Amino acid sequence: MNVVKVCEEMRPAIENLRSAGERIETTQSTIYSTEEVREITDILPSVFWAALPHFVEGREQNPIYHNTQVLDNMVRIGLGEHPPYREFKNAVLLALVHDIGNAVSRRPKFKTDEVVAAFQRGTQEGIDTALKAVAFRLEHMDNGPELARDVLSSLVRQGKLRDDDVHLIGRAITVHDYPSVETVLKGLADKTQTSFGYVPGDFLLAFDNSPFGRLIMWLREADRLFMLSEQGVIKDVRDGLDGDDEPTAEALLAKLQSNANKHAEEFDLYKLAGRADGFREETLYRTQTGHGLFAKFLADGRARWAQVGSEIKTIDSDVE
Repeated sequence: MNVVKVCEEMRPAIENLRSAGERIETTQSTIYSTEEVREITDILPSVFWAALPHFVEGREQNPIYHNTQVLDNMVRIGLGEHPPYREFKNAVLLALVHDIGNAVSRRPKFKTDEVVAAFQRGTQEGIDTALKAVAFRLEHMDNGPELARDVLSSLVRQGKLRDDDVHLIGRAITVHDYPSVETVLKGLADKTQTSFGYVPGDFLLAFDNSPFGRLIMWLREADRLFMLSEQGVIKDVRDGLDGDDEPTAEALLAKLQSNANKHAEEFDLYKLAGRADGFREETLYRTQTGHGLFAKFLADGRARWAQVGSEIKTIDSDVE
């Protein structure tokens, strides 16, 4: 284990956790009661520390701070959408532990960009990489519920969570990354003109107005927002760099836009399957709060890295 890297990831992870707690505390007497706010702000740190060994074990697939950044996103979505407290509690706990299955996954992770690059090198390599990407995503979803149940079991014993809540959280973990599987299978079918036994929509999420339907909708939005966050964009760019190279402002802006485009492409999957109703402005977002955060993260990133880029160019000009 690289202790230095773990420590580096812990700093933003703790900051995200702190941010999520502060957001909830500001809602006292406006959305949730004082007792409910106190309960959830006590629960979240305890679950984080209980799950931390699993987050460390799975950090090669997703950094530790991914878990708490998605939590912070979920808190913002939940506070904006005002669900009943029980649904809010389940949603934020789900966000925190949704990728816990990475800890015991044995298959390597392949992102969609890596699948595209593999197809550019050859059709067979592309097929092999696509199938490996699907296998990883299914494996980490399959492995997650039991680990989540173990981490959440103390809350059940304390009466702060019910067995059916844990079941709902586990069920959501089992399907939460289905649209990414759909994306890979769609690309595979387009490249090979073969369906591989699936039809459009087989791996899309079944959103409805049930507690489970809302839970998976909120998680998908919170999870994908990581791709547009400062932490997420920098991570994605650094993944493609060698050694200790630092990402340029231009590379960060390009990755931000590329990730935003993927949000629109995910909507296209639902449109292709005849299930486009309810999405906002042809993005994957259905909640007003999630769509607002999508626009904010995109605008903030553009402003941040465009400013950095202009400063770099000004310095270069002065040197010349």
